[in-house]
Amino acid sequence: EHLKLGIHVYNAAIHACSRIPRGASPKFRSNKSSSKKFGTDWQTALKIFYQMRQQGVKPTRQTYGCLLNACAQSGQVRIALSLLREMQNVPGLEPNAKVWGAALNACAKAGDYMEAMKLMAEMQQIAAAATTKSNDNKVVKPNLKHYTAFLSALAKAGEDQLALQFLKGMQGDSEVTISVNETTLVISPIPPDLVALNTVLASCAKAHNYDAAKTLLERMKAGEFTVSASSPSRRSNMGLTSNRRNPNEEIIRPDVISYNSAMSACQNSQQARALVKEMRLSRRHRHGAIPPTSVTYVNAIKACRNGGIPDMESVRFLLDTASDDGLPPNVFMYSAAIWTAECGGDYQTALAFLDEMKSFSNTDCPCPPNAISYDGVISSFASNGLAFEAIDLFEEMKEAGITPTPITFQRLAMAVSTESSLQRLVFAINTETLLENHISIENNSNRISKQIDELERIVDLMDVSDLRPGIPIIEALICAYGSESNGYNEAKRVYKATEALVDGGLLDAGCVRAMLYACAKATPAKWEDAISILHSSDILPGSTGPAKIDTRALSYAVLACCKETQFEEALNLLRLYGGPRKKGSSVISLSAINALISACGRGGRPDISLKILNEMESVYGVMPNRRSYRCAMIVCNQAEHERGRHMRRRHGRELSLENGKSAKRPSEALLDNSDFTDDSDFQWWECALSLLRRMEEAGLTPDSQIYSSAISACEAAGQWQRALGVLRSMMKTETLGEASPPNLYCFNAAISACEKGGAWLEALELYERMQEDGGAVKPNFISLNSLLVALDKAGQRELAQSKYDEGRLNKIVSPWKKSTSSDGTSIRAMDLHNFSGAMAKAAIRSLMEHFLSSDRPVHDISKDLIIIVGKGKGSENNRVVLLPTVRRLLAEDYGIEVEIDPSNSGRLVLESHALQSVVQSRKWR
Repeated sequence: EHLKLGIHVYNAAIHACSRIPRGASPKFRSNKSSSKKFGTDWQTALKIFYQMRQQGVKPTRQTYGCLLNACAQSGQVRIALSLLREMQNVPGLEPNAKVWGAALNACAKAGDYMEAMKLMAEMQQIAAAATTKSNDNKVVKPNLKHYTAFLSALAKAGEDQLALQFLKGMQGDSEVTISVNETTLVISPIPPDLVALNTVLASCAKAHNYDAAKTLLERMKAGEFTVSASSPSRRSNMGLTSNRRNPNEEIIRPDVISYNSAMSACQNSQQARALVKEMRLSRRHRHGAIPPTSVTYVNAIKACRNGGIPDMESVRFLLDTASDDGLPPNVFMYSAAIWTAECGGDYQTALAFLDEMKSFSNTDCPCPPNAISYDGVISSFASNGLAFEAIDLFEEMKEAGITPTPITFQRLAMAVSTESSLQRLVFAINTETLLENHISIENNSNRISKQIDELERIVDLMDVSDLRPGIPIIEALICAYGSESNGYNEAKRVYKATEALVDGGLLDAGCVRAMLYACAKATPAKWEDAISILHSSDILPGSTGPAKIDTRALSYAVLACCKETQFEEALNLLRLYGGPRKKGSSVISLSAINALISACGRGGRPDISLKILNEMESVYGVMPNRRSYRCAMIVCNQAEHERGRHMRRRHGRELSLENGKSAKRPSEALLDNSDFTDDSDFQWWECALSLLRRMEEAGLTPDSQIYSSAISACEAAGQWQRALGVLRSMMKTETLGEASPPNLYCFNAAISACEKGGAWLEALELYERMQEDGGAVKPNFISLNSLLVALDKAGQRELAQSKYDEGRLNKIVSPWKKSTSSDGTSIRAMDLHNFSGAMAKAAIRSLMEHFLSSDRPVHDISKDLIIIVGKGKGSENNRVVLLPTVRRLLAEDYGIEVEIDPSNSGRLVLESHALQSVVQSRKWR
């Protein structure tokens, strides 16, 4: 209280927050507890900074530099950029090269190469403006350290191609310009040092681009890269050799880090073994030996997992070779070997490696297993469904004093669920016992299941320190409730109970993902809750977007919105959290993007659906599959049908206006408020056919639903030739065994297309093809109805009548049903209200001919005949169709005037005396 602190004391305190203790061992750096504590020192630095400002002490350039360094250590990009902007607004505190470098290091730590690129572009713009004003003393141009920081950001994101392009610009003789997402950066020629080259190798390793890494390594070995003998950066180049051709230059040679980075890029065990052999033979090299280290062998063993089936023979060879080189296999080598065996499901080899580690306990080089080693063996047991073996090994792990990790409990839970043949079990958390440092799992379905006992054993062995919100068992509980049809409220209760136990109320990625999964699985989907959870969640791991939202979490939230056709909300989530993506990664799952395509179509925006399909690979990092094209094809089909309805309604309104009728029908009023995009010139059937061609180019085989949607789109547009072409191409590919055979929907859509195009012969041919003996597809009511409409339009009355009678005999159509009269008595009525006009006429003619030619008519003519024609509610624009059609047919062909039933306007009454009169007058003929 009595000592006034000066700026130097504050700067020293902030500087201390940005530093790892001097002389800290690698064990300290890799220790989880210490690294976790160190990762929050940027918060301490900010507290000191705010305290300093409250005391009236003005920050200096050194203050901001130390703050940015503290943020850089933890990858706090947003906070670092905020401090940089604040510094730029203070007069006289222009950022210097170290401050810019600290901001770039923060981007590098987080892998945010786009922000790093924008910072470097901003540096260049400020430098250009200062040079124009002849203010050279304040010019800060990007130097080699800035370039290396940018390369580190590219390496963290796995952007190997951009890193190689940047390296090429550094080597050039003139400036090179690169552009990414509307950000342009000018690369000035600055010779790279060994650190920069190793960083480019690391980007190739991150992207698993072995060819590029090997090529760059060979270029380094060939002496292509040099550094000036007087350059300050030569101190960072440990692998330098003199250049005999130019004494003022020294050649940069690869070091062990270069080889280790290239080793990480290996795609199979043979490539890794070749690099190890090269390093071992380097003892004879005149430029100096680069013998393999423990890290080299660890990376080589990890490479044995790649290339399909893990190469366990090479793993054993590498372990033996390390021993021959005087490097006894350590815990990292054995852990890599165990997890390699786990990738192949070889639990016996994984257990053998673990036992081998234990056997070294009494030797001069002990190698005690750690949590990662045990996790690998437990995971191999879990993948083989050996729950009891996994539990026994877990107990051994606890007895050895090794603290389990979240992966331990996740694999144990997987072992139990793998062994179980029952449905997913539902559990509940008892909050009171949770507060007493216990988790009580209660089975809500079957207490006698042995799987419950196994899960209870897992929970009983958990320590208080293991009880954190991110533990997989809590995530599993929320997911289990979410999977139940009525379990959303219980999932939400578990989520809220766990949230209340966390400081600040912010849960980790696992719990957030589980709750968003429950929102998506609920019926109806809880899309509003999903959006709220996503917006209020903390920064999550495994992210790709600028707001650091996890891919799976974003996918579940988008699915919840799409299930309720809230496609605009889903698109908004993608805009906020969906980009820019890292190379080789996706910002959203394939199922979520497919659901979004369908939701946009249901919402009346087929144009957005196709835009999403076109951008799946470039923007979202997801390759479209057959389902993606199926969703888009259905959208095109629906859009073409809606377009046709829209044009018919508009044409109907124009006719009404010409006739002096200005009133709109209710359906027309609804149309004016529709979200459907009216573009009469746009042909959605052409889009459908284009999608078929794209599928063939992509090597995807369309299925029956895709073909039927394409045919239906052509049918809606009246393109009957195109519809038949698609159907015939489908039959051709079926003959070649390349596609599924046409189904009923394909034939019905093609017949309907022929009907709309007036091609009655083609429609008849398709119908008869379906009737062929042995055919897998038989005609149904819709097939017959479309054929009769086509024949009626063509004036083929007798043929239509014949096909109707044939369909009635084959029980495709049956017009008779039991109904009730106005007085409540049961009657037998002729039900035509689902018939088209053509089928209704064929039914009436068939009935009248039956009266005249049969001694046993289907109806007693001594009673009134009730004909149900409906009120037009099922027809387009609610237009009454059947009633006038049937009345006109009976009047013109048979001279019968029928009346409308006064108790039901959807019925016609053919009185018995009129029916008897027609039968008696015509039957003699």
